[in-house]
Amino acid sequence: MVTTVARCSDTLEILDLSIDGYTRYGFSSGESTTLPDVIRLPRLHTLRLTNLHGGPLCQRICNRIDAPNLVDLYFKADCNTVINSAPFMAILERPGCTLKSLKVFVGSFFEEALLDALAILPSLTSLVIRGDTAYNPCTPHHPATHHIMTCERILKSLESPICPLLETVSFVTCQLYENSLSRMIRARTGTTRINSVRSLKRVDVVFPPVDIQPGDDFGEGWLGEIQALRNSGLDLRLRYPPQTWKPVTDVAEHWTGISYDAPTDLRNV
Repeated sequence: MVTTVARCSDTLEILDLSIDGYTRYGFSSGESTTLPDVIRLPRLHTLRLTNLHGGPLCQRICNRIDAPNLVDLYFKADCNTVINSAPFMAILERPGCTLKSLKVFVGSFFEEALLDALAILPSLTSLVIRGDTAYNPCTPHHPATHHIMTCERILKSLESPICPLLETVSFVTCQLYENSLSRMIRARTGTTRINSVRSLKRVDVVFPPVDIQPGDDFGEGWLGEIQALRNSGLDLRLRYPPQTWKPVTDVAEHWTGISYDAPTDLRNV
C-alpha cells in the first residue's frame, strides 16, 4: 500500500489509509515493512488515517509523510487501542503545516495527545472529537464509560488563546460537564471573548450515556445559560441520550439519540 502511494505521490490529493499493527502472533513492530525515507505528497489536502490494533507501524508511516498542503485530517483508532501519543504529530510538526480541520475518533487515554496537537495548530478552524466507540455498545450492566474520553482538560485549554482561528467545535459522546463547556464558549464568544481569538460560530455536543442527568451541573440555570449563549450569536446544538436503558439492536441508532428521556425542555436544545 505504501509503495503504491509513493508511486502516485505527485498527483494524490485524498488518501484513505488503514493501518493494521496486529498479526496472528501479536503486535507487529512493522520493521519488516520496507518504507521510503520520505513520502512526499505535495498535492495531498485530505488524509483519513485509521490505526487498527495500535502498534508502531502507524507511527513509522506518519514519520515519513511530508504533506505541506494538508488541510483536513481524520484519525480513528479502534476501541481496544490504547494511545498515549498521536502518531500524526510528526505530520503536524513539519514546517509550514496549515491544517484547518481535525477530526479524531478515539477512546480513552487520548486527551494528553490531543492537547499536544492543539497546541501547535494555530491555523485550525474546525475541531471534531468523538470520544467513544460504537464497537462495544453499552448495556445497563456494562456501560462503556471506560472507552469514553474525558475532555475537561481540552475545554480548559480552549479557554486560552490556542487555536485562535477556531470557529466550529463538536464533542460527540465525550465526557464533559456543562459548566466547563460554558466557560470555554464564553472565553471565545461575546463580550468575554479573548481578544486574540476568533469568535466561535457553532458548537455541537452529543452527551454520552453516563450517570449524569441533563442539567445536573447547572441545575435550573442551565436552560437560561443555553439561551444566553445563543443570544450572543452562537449556533449551539446539544443532544442528550436516553436516560433509561433499553435493549438496542442498532448501535448507530442508539448513539444518534433519536429518542430522549430528558426533561421536555431539554429534548431539543
